[in-house]
Amino acid sequence: MTALSCCHRGLRLVSRFKYCTRKSADFRKTALCKERLYAREPYSATCSMFGPPNSTRLDFRWKTDMRSAPFDEGTRSLVLQRAAAGRRTILLLSGGPAHFTRHADYTRGLNSLVPEHFEIPRRWLEDYVNQTSHLLRLFSPASLPPHVCVLWVPIHISVRHNGSGAHHPSTVGGLHDSINQLTASLASRHGVSPLETTSLLQQLRPKGFRDADAFGRGGSEGDPYHGFPSAAFAPQMLQQVCRACEQLQWG
Repeated sequence: MTALSCCHRGLRLVSRFKYCTRKSADFRKTALCKERLYAREPYSATCSMFGPPNSTRLDFRWKTDMRSAPFDEGTRSLVLQRAAAGRRTILLLSGGPAHFTRHADYTRGLNSLVPEHFEIPRRWLEDYVNQTSHLLRLFSPASLPPHVCVLWVPIHISVRHNGSGAHHPSTVGGLHDSINQLTASLASRHGVSPLETTSLLQQLRPKGFRDADAFGRGGSEGDPYHGFPSAAFAPQMLQQVCRACEQLQWG
């Protein structure tokens, strides 16, 4: 599962992110820019696992709000199109952090540091549950062809540094860890199996991670969003995806 190479056309995946971050420093505007850009210029690639003839078509779309009608319907149409030929199709759904930027009282600082006793506002949670439930209903396996396997990918979660005070939201016991647990419950309720990536990532440290000094100062969880070395966990995650789909749809 380690020999996965892809060739693609058009704007590269990372270039799209840079294009939007150059347009605005506002996290909300940047996230919406990415969603619009991927809708207008979809990222697709043909991948080869262990060489031909084992070719796989890869499609990627950016998701900002958990419910965004035109983009979600477009993705559903793409899934049905890819599955029309009867080929096994895997749909990996994910989201979360960018969704909360829709709230006026969400501050940019919550992307990287959350106070120890931060409590997410109830209306944020209610909105997230409603919007995510709509998304899961739209992509429920019961509404798709039997050879389409639908899985939920949780937010990357890192270990915490050993200092006190504020921590990154994507750490064990943090804001995004709680969102993962909530979403896993919602996904299971709609027949979508959640992957288990947190235990896998606990063995790794994202870029920029450092423990605190003897006085509990200077610790940092780095960048759990983008800082994990993909070569160290992607093969195991791919294996988990294949096992889940074999058990759920293709056994």
